[in-house]
Amino acid sequence: MRIDILDRDWYRRGPFAELAWIRANEPVYRDVNGMWALTKHEDVRWAERQPQIFSSATNGSRPNGQPQPSMIDSDDPSHADQRRIVARGFGPRQMKAYEDHVREVAERLVDAVIARGECDIVGDIARPLPMTLIGEMLGAPESDYEKLQTWSDRMIDGSDKVENVTDDVINAAFEYYAYINEVIEQRRAEPGDDLVSKFVHGRAEGESLDQAHIVGNALLLLVGGNETTRNVITGGLEALIRRPDQLEWASRSAENLESTIEECLRWVTPIVNMNRTTTADVEVRGVTIPAGSQVIMHYTSANRDEDVFQDADQFVASRNPNPHIAFGWGPHLCLGASLARLELRTILTELLGRVRNLRFADPGFEPEYSHASFVRGILSLPVRFDAG
Repeated sequence: MRIDILDRDWYRRGPFAELAWIRANEPVYRDVNGMWALTKHEDVRWAERQPQIFSSATNGSRPNGQPQPSMIDSDDPSHADQRRIVARGFGPRQMKAYEDHVREVAERLVDAVIARGECDIVGDIARPLPMTLIGEMLGAPESDYEKLQTWSDRMIDGSDKVENVTDDVINAAFEYYAYINEVIEQRRAEPGDDLVSKFVHGRAEGESLDQAHIVGNALLLLVGGNETTRNVITGGLEALIRRPDQLEWASRSAENLESTIEECLRWVTPIVNMNRTTTADVEVRGVTIPAGSQVIMHYTSANRDEDVFQDADQFVASRNPNPHIAFGWGPHLCLGASLARLELRTILTELLGRVRNLRFADPGFEPEYSHASFVRGILSLPVRFDAG
């Protein structure tokens, strides 16, 4: 079997049967274009712990691209230096401080739809929740959230192949860069409590970022914070609605909900893959990957690995243990994982606690997925419910 590992049509249809074949027969896979992919859970975790061999900086974290000035497209020591600065917004103290505010945002979103008895989970809940929080972290006014979201969505469209970098993608990038550069200059003159101010001013000598890395890391927060949480909320609820017994189980206790959230993360795996470039010949499962090769870390495949997850192709809310790698692994483990879990916990608690009989608006509903090989998500999820 030879496929294009970046085929957007394949991901829109659902790649799971072919990925199962690849794991069983050619787990270190070379596709029709010469792109390599690691598809087994063990291999992805191993490679992610070898950044000196599997570089994020050489060609960047996206396939067929160029490294951008951000921590995700860097190796140590630059990666560690940037990560230390960006991490200021995501520590335990910050998460504790966010809790009440995330709850307020979640309550407001559910308040807006509860009397209607119906909504689109994507447009009414899953899209605005993370955009509100990331927008606030960047210090953007609420009036700018929609255009930031639009720029993020359009730039994602150009994240795998050169031919997908359309005029819309380029224009969105230019508009975002102009916008964020203006924000940076404002923060230089009048710093606030937002992350851009922290990037600009730091806390001590040598603890600030230069202009290019402020722009790049702010973009990373915008895209990473928006697309991923949105798709896990949507995909997780879609899976639960199809399994009313598991939806009921998830609603029984906070502990059950925690387990359910981890299964939603595994099941959806919103970031399909990341690219690494080999700095030397490396052997994996008896296959030699030459130096200078682009190698896809295939998180979607790893999270369906039958050697790690019993009934890997089934959604099991009570799954334990659940060692998924939806947030990556190793030095590049997602800094926003705690915030994503907080958002998921809060919105699901709020929604499941206030509605009954959550169901598809159309009983025959079948999801339409985004046309992408990087971030996979359901485009619309119309539901109906009874107020609890």
